[in-house]
Amino acid sequence: MKTLEMVKENFDTWRRTREKQGPIPEQLWQDAIHLLQTHSQNQVAKALRINATELKKRAMTFQSSGASISFTETNWKEVSLMAKSHQPDHWTLTLEHPNGFHLRLQSPHFNGTHCEGLIQLFLG
Repeated sequence: MKTLEMVKENFDTWRRTREKQGPIPEQLWQDAIHLLQTHSQNQVAKALRINATELKKRAMTFQSSGASISFTETNWKEVSLMAKSHQPDHWTLTLEHPNGFHLRLQSPHFNGTHCEGLIQLFLG
């Protein structure tokens, strides 16, 4: 797998050697998308000097085409949800995937059982 530095160098070379302004080659986009396995969307976009929204859109298209990106466990931190003796009036849980996608759960009542299923779906 290519590192962020390798892909950054490929983008820099393309920018230096292209003859006219034009779209980023598809192979460079694919390399950028694969970096989302180990880096956040914002880290990749900033390092490669590309549009973060376009990167997210292309990553979603890539995943919906049946291609898969596997995310290493080191991209996640284990979180334990513990309910105190009283139920909170309102709670919010926000997760951010290394690829930049967000999952936000809100409810007026705590129910860890329902959260667990949704989180599992989000994580894949």
